[in-house]
Amino acid sequence: MFWLWVTCFLILSSIIQCNGLVSSRNWETKYITESLENSDAAVLEQTKFLSRFRNTRRNEDVSVAAKQIQFNYKCNLITKNVDARCNDLSHKCVLLVQPIGVGIGRWYYDRLLQELVKSQDILVDNMSFIVPDLLGSGSAAKPSYILEDGCKETFSEDLPLLTVNDWTAQLIELMKSYEIQLGEEYTNIEWMVVANGGCVPIALEVAKQFIEGLHKHKIVHLCLTAPPKVSSLIMKPPSNKKLAKGYRTLQGLAGKAFWWYSLRKNGKFIRSFSEKNLASDPENLGEDWVPQCIQTAKSNDGYSKFSTFSFLAGSLQGGCKEKLNVLAGQIPVSVIRGSDKRKNPARSYFWTRNRKSKHEIQNEEKSLSQFLKENNNVGEELFVGGRRCP
Repeated sequence: MFWLWVTCFLILSSIIQCNGLVSSRNWETKYITESLENSDAAVLEQTKFLSRFRNTRRNEDVSVAAKQIQFNYKCNLITKNVDARCNDLSHKCVLLVQPIGVGIGRWYYDRLLQELVKSQDILVDNMSFIVPDLLGSGSAAKPSYILEDGCKETFSEDLPLLTVNDWTAQLIELMKSYEIQLGEEYTNIEWMVVANGGCVPIALEVAKQFIEGLHKHKIVHLCLTAPPKVSSLIMKPPSNKKLAKGYRTLQGLAGKAFWWYSLRKNGKFIRSFSEKNLASDPENLGEDWVPQCIQTAKSNDGYSKFSTFSFLAGSLQGGCKEKLNVLAGQIPVSVIRGSDKRKNPARSYFWTRNRKSKHEIQNEEKSLSQFLKENNNVGEELFVGGRRCP
């Protein structure tokens, strides 16, 4: 019931328009984030390594062979009354997973974090909310080479194709790191993972690996907001060859033209696309939506385009049937959907067109919550006044 209450609070907070930043002295912090200046939110510094040699294009001018690339990235954190001397040895953590798109980063949840700080009196003690920049987004967009001698060198080539496994590994490492930071005195740490739209497969994979990996602590709830259609989730994922081909195309003139067009005229395309496909009411986007997208997209020499290219190439498409089967009867899954029934026509040219079987057509007619309940994933389906995911 507690996590269901948290889900309801997330819904209410997501539809509230915050007119100003708020602060509270009862929230413990160490740093102040740039995007939530004057509010009590901390910034955690994290590191993630990937193999360089998965790149589809290589820069042979790198002076010393680099086997790894290192991402340093930031996470927003708010936490209430974390005190090692308290009698309660449990801690509840909510991991918020941003969607991926042009200029999207951890700032996507800023208004939610502001509302959480404002409404702190109704939250329980020993509870944290963590929002990282996903690899290739925001502060995690410009890595460094790690050379054979251990030194760093400026990164000078395209990012490798990022996959569900890359983002999953990042989040699991972050969760483990935060558990260590909390301290061994907390013998029971419970996680809730919240994911939006196309990044739902990441949350499902995180939960699947938690179950299969026999982690010390556990995920007790998933919350999927504006999830894709059932058929899109359970379809066969695109082949590695198809993904690589689409990503190479986006690394070339097609991708450069798309990125230029998205940012031209002060983000005119971003605004029109968001109003048409993302928001039920354009006013809900807020005044900062487009400027924030542009600012983030241009930061780190525009390298955040490669996470968007990975998404557009289809790296998050399909492949969730096994994940859902593993979760069946293990972790409750709640779904938040938009009540706006207008079809969302947004599609990537590179996404696999699903040739639906009779069984898949029947699944498409079901809501995700119906499909989950049939697979013994007991959760709730809640509606808000927003749009649906493609």
